[in-house]
Amino acid sequence: MGNERTTMNGEMDAIKAATFSDIAALAWLEGREQRIRWLHMSGNDNERSKHIAHRTNQGIAGTVIRTGRPFSTDASPAELSKARKDDPLMLAEKLLSVIAVPIVQHGEVRGVLLAGKRTENAYTGADIDFLAGEGGRLAAFISKGELTL
Repeated sequence: MGNERTTMNGEMDAIKAATFSDIAALAWLEGREQRIRWLHMSGNDNERSKHIAHRTNQGIAGTVIRTGRPFSTDASPAELSKARKDDPLMLAEKLLSVIAVPIVQHGEVRGVLLAGKRTENAYTGADIDFLAGEGGRLAAFISKGELTL
């Protein structure tokens, strides 16, 4: 890991750049109350985004945590409308295209890594694979204590 990526903010900056996204963010599942909180992000336009917290039955992060599978929006108006209406981060940041992958630690989904665009440019399968790889890498660094939440 290079010096520019030794912090979680540096990681989010690098992921945002590599996926040609407007925003990259990391959410984490917290405690017994099972709340999802967006802990780190790069490219946010809205300061309120840093304070978004919601339950696992809400939004894209909740879907990823419940299913343990990647999520991506496509350009269809119906899917986009539903995703935007149900997701507080998409609304706050005016995102039109999103990919999100689970972050797994000790066999459990503990977080979500998300990249998003404020345009309707769709992400590719390669983008999802890249983000999934980054999620696995971040989980390993967090487990080892090399990156802190």
